[in-house]
Amino acid sequence: LGSILYASELLPVAGGKYVPFTEGFPVRMIASFEMQSHPVTNRQFLEFLKANPRYQRSRIARILADSNYLGSWVGDITLPAGQEHRPVTSVSWHVARQYCRYHGLDLPTLAQWELAA
Repeated sequence: LGSILYASELLPVAGGKYVPFTEGFPVRMIASFEMQSHPVTNRQFLEFLKANPRYQRSRIARILADSNYLGSWVGDITLPAGQEHRPVTSVSWHVARQYCRYHGLDLPTLAQWELAA
């Protein structure tokens, strides 16, 4: 996990009382957790796709991603010029979750994300 391709450090996020931004959801306690300090880059995601070709744009099962999946990429493993260090976009929840699992991490829940924000 300490490679240059996976350089974003994990930062602790203190648990606490989660008050949802959206009305109608219950207030609840969230345990402390860790979250990456920076978004996943196109280059990092490319390395994941090389190791897991079933998630490449032309191979992905349509139940796991819609037609916008990695829409700005030139090809399955070809990034747009100059975008290597930009955050990856147009990734489905299913594939984002697999990316995290591949690196021994968990995708943050909505509650964790909002608490961190």
